[in-house]
Amino acid sequence: ADKTGNRLETDGALENHEFLESDGILWDGTALSGDVTLPRTVRIVAGGAFYGNKKLTRIHFPETIAWIGPAALKGCENLIAVSWPGHVEEVRAEVCSGCVRLETFDTQAQIHTIDERGFFGCEKLKKLPVGQVHCLGKEALWGCRSLGAGPLWALTRAGENALGETCFPHIVGGILISGQEYRGEVCLPEGIRSIAPYAFAANQDITGIRLPAGLSHIGEG
Repeated sequence: ADKTGNRLETDGALENHEFLESDGILWDGTALSGDVTLPRTVRIVAGGAFYGNKKLTRIHFPETIAWIGPAALKGCENLIAVSWPGHVEEVRAEVCSGCVRLETFDTQAQIHTIDERGFFGCEKLKKLPVGQVHCLGKEALWGCRSLGAGPLWALTRAGENALGETCFPHIVGGILISGQEYRGEVCLPEGIRSIAPYAFAANQDITGIRLPAGLSHIGEG
């Protein structure tokens, strides 16, 4: 049990019984291991709470959690499954960055934003509820090569290399994510309303670009 008397379920050794601070904030979970279910008294998971924890294999966040901070699970290299709370609709910066063995991210949440490098390098991640996502930060899904290229109908903003090294198409929801495949004289198709930052960066094979009439935004770079 933690110091509030609430049961913490874990199949690994719990080295630090004082992992849960007062007021329902989990500050440090780096001593936890194996398959972990946090108690329902937890309301907030601090940024970097599990940073670099190589003993963690599964994490179950209770529905009582309302906020999960940046880099909360960053570098948990042996983490294979996350059960995400249904009330947290934003994946903050680097939350799962570097979780190279992560395969499953289960949630009932209508996730609308994945911040910068939220799932960077999660090359084994197979499924993610992206249908309602309208904002992807820089390199948000970079390297998620196993992620099925489902529809991103709601997407309205995408940062640099948000979908780099993935199976998603280079034009999503009217946004040109990447122009690296274009060569020579390029006539962009009608329907593109925005060009993501650095979409054509370092592409030396383009000799000219004709922009569509409906284009309303061009990102930096």
